[in-house]
Amino acid sequence: MPKKSRRKTGATDEVRMNVMVRANFRCERCGTSVQSIPMSIHHRRPRAMGGTHRPETNYPSNLMALCGTGTSGCHGYLESNRTEAMDYGFIVPQYEIPSNVPVKTYTHGWVYLDDEGSFTTTMEPSKE
Repeated sequence: MPKKSRRKTGATDEVRMNVMVRANFRCERCGTSVQSIPMSIHHRRPRAMGGTHRPETNYPSNLMALCGTGTSGCHGYLESNRTEAMDYGFIVPQYEIPSNVPVKTYTHGWVYLDDEGSFTTTMEPSKE
């Protein structure tokens, strides 16, 4: 069993590495190499409202590699522009399952993230 990370996200080091490999060590929103700038792991479905007690909170489908922190870079931008972040799948409502909500990534376009640290490409969702 992988050792639990002491980072705030609660994701194991193995899961964090799976997310980074999936992202090719780049910000999944802008494509900037996260090896040369600060980066963070973003929770698509926020941890608020009991989210940290749900097992899927730290699954790769709910996590993304983003440049910056919760207040800077793409991570900060998405936290400050939550409606736009939701439109592009970077924020997922509490009632949704993250693996069922597509997200628009810089490298691969619209994708569904899975719980193994991979993705499946898809078409842009229709606006209803």
